Amino acid sequence: MINTNQDDYNNAHNEYWSSPDRIGEASGDLKKISNQIIETCGYGKVLDIGCGEGKLVAELVNSGVDAFGLDISEVVIERANNLLNGRFEQGSILELPYKDNHFDTVVSTDCMDHLTPEDVPAALKEICRVTAKYVFIQISTTKDRDDHRHLTVEGRDWWETKCLDAGFRKHPGYYRLNAYEALNQEPLKIYVLLEKIPQLAISKYSMEELNKQRILHMDMLREVGRRGDAHCIRYHKASEYVRPGDTVLDLACGLGYGSHIIYHNSHAKRVIGMDLSESGIEYAQQNYQLEGRVEFSLADAQNIENLPDNSIDFITTFETIEHLPEPKKYLAELERVLKPSGRMLICAPNNWADETGEDPNPHHFHVYTWDRLKEECGTHFILEKGFVQTAGGAMKCHHSPRAWYEVSVEGFDREAEWIILLCMKDPMKGQSLPYTETQWELPESEDFNVVSFSRDYQNPWIVRGTVTRGQRLLNQRLLVSKQLEILSTSAPGSVDYAASLCGYIYSVIENEEYVKNSVVDSISKQIDEYLDLQQKTPHHIRWSVSITFAAGVLYKHLGDINKSLEFFKKATQFDVTKFSPLLGNKTLDAYFEMAKLHLSLNEKDKAKSYLEATVQEAIRLSKSDWLNIIGNTVNPCPFGFPEMAQLLDKGARAAYMLNNFDSIDARPELIATEAKGYFERIIANNETIISEQTAGLKNLYAEVERLNKDNKVYIAEMHRLNEEINNMEKIDNGVRQSFFYRGLRYVYRRAKVILK
Repeated sequence: MINTNQDDYNNAHNEYWSSPDRIGEASGDLKKISNQIIETCGYGKVLDIGCGEGKLVAELVNSGVDAFGLDISEVVIERANNLLNGRFEQGSILELPYKDNHFDTVVSTDCMDHLTPEDVPAALKEICRVTAKYVFIQISTTKDRDDHRHLTVEGRDWWETKCLDAGFRKHPGYYRLNAYEALNQEPLKIYVLLEKIPQLAISKYSMEELNKQRILHMDMLREVGRRGDAHCIRYHKASEYVRPGDTVLDLACGLGYGSHIIYHNSHAKRVIGMDLSESGIEYAQQNYQLEGRVEFSLADAQNIENLPDNSIDFITTFETIEHLPEPKKYLAELERVLKPSGRMLICAPNNWADETGEDPNPHHFHVYTWDRLKEECGTHFILEKGFVQTAGGAMKCHHSPRAWYEVSVEGFDREAEWIILLCMKDPMKGQSLPYTETQWELPESEDFNVVSFSRDYQNPWIVRGTVTRGQRLLNQRLLVSKQLEILSTSAPGSVDYAASLCGYIYSVIENEEYVKNSVVDSISKQIDEYLDLQQKTPHHIRWSVSITFAAGVLYKHLGDINKSLEFFKKATQFDVTKFSPLLGNKTLDAYFEMAKLHLSLNEKDKAKSYLEATVQEAIRLSKSDWLNIIGNTVNPCPFGFPEMAQLLDKGARAAYMLNNFDSIDARPELIATEAKGYFERIIANNETIISEQTAGLKNLYAEVERLNKDNKVYIAEMHRLNEEINNMEKIDNGVRQSFFYRGLRYVYRRAKVILK
């Protein structure tokens, strides 16, 4: 066993790095680890402790990080400085040669487990001292091959406890690296992602102080185990549904950790945490408040006086409804403050009743079942999705693993400790309400069209709820129902009508059950009536192009080539620059579709003319004013750049085809293979690589299976070798030093490693 003084650590690791018979020069996929560090901790100044040969530091530097390395072994530091001179120094994790808060992030991969358990707390304290914010640790949880280098062999809970005791809390992105369900297993290596607690907060709120109120309030980023995981993962899941620019209300926020998680895992503009507990809000303000971004205040969930009507985009409210005397009043308040098309994720314990039918928790006023929660929420909101959660150790499902499942809103047949609903406030409730754009900053120009919804829509709130992909209703049945409702209640010449008609056409294409002759005929008639109105506002042009293109896709889907060509041609007859050059993506797609259809009809001249028109239109649009591509250059709408790149790539697609058009009679297949833009070619190439790698993996699995069949032979040979070695133990020392004897020992050790 290696002693714990620093000289012995130094000697042991010098010996290791000087040995030719070693493994572990790199801690896994360095590119992947580097990306994980950057994506969770950002750029900045980074220290890699236990850096070894410096390969992770080199990868970080190559990615734009100002990274440095430290190792106990001067042997390996000399080697590392040959790689990147001046970025490495020899030193001990127990006495780091740096000032307080010297690094933005401290990284340590496959290092901490080489300390004795007694030295781990001191090492973590030193890491906490020199990092300003974050820590990224990778740790082995099993013995090493030599059975003496991993001096601390412990699981996740042990390591998390030591880290939290040292002045850290879990990083808000902890569960991006550690999937909820994966925490049921103890892998060979674990990631522990940490955030340094502010000094004022840690001095005032020690773990001892927190545990005094643990039954009602706990900072779950400072909690080890299932309970903390279960609470934190809800906020991670909620973050997936927060739209860019949203103002989020975390109602009954407790100690504020959930607000912190949402802000760091979404594109929310602002998070407001509210709770009735003065001590809870004080803790949240001390630990998590960011002025103007994450703020906390006192509020009664049944009477949120300090929030105006229609002021919130997204609400999280977890395990709250069962605590309230008047849950219906609470739900009415949530509806009041939520904007039309705004979302809410609500959670309640699932039927936590004992044999009396009551919840034994003295703080719970109500027992909620799926049907009750669904009924009460459905009075105020559209119910989009349902989820159930288990963690084990709560009132029900004591031995269940950590799990999160999506279930039908109608009901489910699986165990659940908690039930969760994703709800939306009906976008139709915004018809008479003023609309303010929160996702994008609008330039001060009346000529800006792209996201000027309040100018051209009768009810701009429908854009988020029923139009924009990735933001609209997630339940297809509910989406179609809402599209039809808007079509039946909006003025036929309105932008709202056209937007819903376009969405409905795609719903019909994507769902065979809607494809009926009467439906298709009705759509065609509605399009013709809309186009005959000849509306002139920019968004009317936007939807005129989109609905005619969608109709072309619909009729192609139905096999009616002539009707499809008719609508595709209509889509190309609008000047899209009156709305935005980005709308040209539809125009170029229409030209491309017509070219393919005419090739199928053996009308090559027409096909070629449409490909030429594609190139000409792409060039024309690329010279357009960029106002309606990105807005202003100070706070640009980022979607403009990729959509413009798509447009140019569609020009490239036509150019590739034209370049081979003269040989179409001799090799018609080439036109088909060339009908891809640059991005499509990259995707196709990656798919080929993935396919080849999948085939390679299958071959490897087959080889492993073959080796397993031969395993008995190897084991028998191992026993024979072992007997030979045992016999040799009896021979004199001179023979033991012989080349043959040492070689046999080496073969035996390597065979053991291979068999493992």
